Amino acid sequence: MPDEGTYVRTIVTLVLLFVWVIATLGPAFGASDPINGTVHVGLTALVFLLVGHLWGLEVNKVLGLLDGVSVQVENSGNDGDGE
Repeated sequence: MPDEGTYVRTIVTLVLLFVWVIATLGPAFGASDPINGTVHVGLTALVFLLVGHLWGLEVNKVLGLLDGVSVQVENSGNDGDGE
């Protein structure tokens, strides 16, 4: 059974995401007026920072899960300029 802290985190997360969705998608559907781009970037960063902190999704933990994953990029000699 989840404890009371889980319910509080869930409610805070849902409220933050609701505000962010209204600010992001609201103008597209006529539900709200567009906000300044600087405010929108700051709001997005704040929401994702708080939600990540509430649920323990820090970058070090996520990157730790990728330990052992390798990405290889092959150089084909073509730089994509069409020549």
